[in-house]
Amino acid sequence: MNGRTPAKLRLDVATIGVLTALLIMLWALTAQAATAFTGDKIQGLPVITQLDVNDLEPGKTQRFMFQGVEMGSGEFWYVPVIVAKERSQESGSCWCRGYMETS
Repeated sequence: MNGRTPAKLRLDVATIGVLTALLIMLWALTAQAATAFTGDKIQGLPVITQLDVNDLEPGKTQRFMFQGVEMGSGEFWYVPVIVAKERSQESGSCWCRGYMETS
């Protein structure tokens, strides 16, 4: 006997099932990764909710406003983001920086 009660064994099976479902959902989200534009512009910059650097042109610096979480007032947080993708396709590296200004 391993000393576990039947209730504890059920919890372990349920936990494994939930973790497996979460891993599958995360895999599905990464498989569908693409830059998602809202269609809005703030201070002349396109607003995005998701960024895939593979969608960006190499050797150029891109500027976006990232739409974050929704506040209790119904308004969203917006964060300016600058992305500089390297010209070389071999390295596949990208330099990203986000900053937030407060007034």
